[in-house]
Amino acid sequence: ATSTVANHVTNIVFHAANALLVLAIARTVAGVSVIAATFAALVFAVLPLHAESVAWITGRVDTIPALFFLGSFLSYALWRRGEEKSTRLYLCSLLLFFCALFSKQNTIIMVATLFLYDVVAERRPIRVSWSWLAPYVPFAALTIAYLLLRYVLFGEVAREGQLTAEGLGVSRIFVGKHFQRMFFGGEVSRYPFGYIA
Repeated sequence: ATSTVANHVTNIVFHAANALLVLAIARTVAGVSVIAATFAALVFAVLPLHAESVAWITGRVDTIPALFFLGSFLSYALWRRGEEKSTRLYLCSLLLFFCALFSKQNTIIMVATLFLYDVVAERRPIRVSWSWLAPYVPFAALTIAYLLLRYVLFGEVAREGQLTAEGLGVSRIFVGKHFQRMFFGGEVSRYPFGYIA
């Protein structure tokens, strides 16, 4: 018989690495205290929504892209803050973003994430100039190239064929269930007020 221990250990390692990245982001990027950053990482680690990511081998479809996405964001934020005057962090961020893109399509939001980080957290004033836009261009180029490749290979950019009235109705049900699991750890039927929320 085949042992499942290696698969479970691998899932736990990926999930623990993501929790550590949440800790690092909370501590270094958000600038919260060690206790608050540890609390954020622990909440992330034990959130009921992540049970499938750890328990099922198919959960890696979420933990692997999360690892690359969080790592890319952390590298970019550290580069932006100039903690190391090197382009290594920026190149590392780009490489991790490339890996994130090719591990799951929903990581295409990285450009918007970096833009919002710069505007909100770093309070970088918006300017229409090449020097202001330059850090985003490689991320945008990777995103566009990835979406074009998806179109060539699959005939769709981002699963837009699933945007039907029926598909959106099913999505609403899943979002409601996940919302309940995330905040209350149970099924929607146990907490009918969740639909109102």
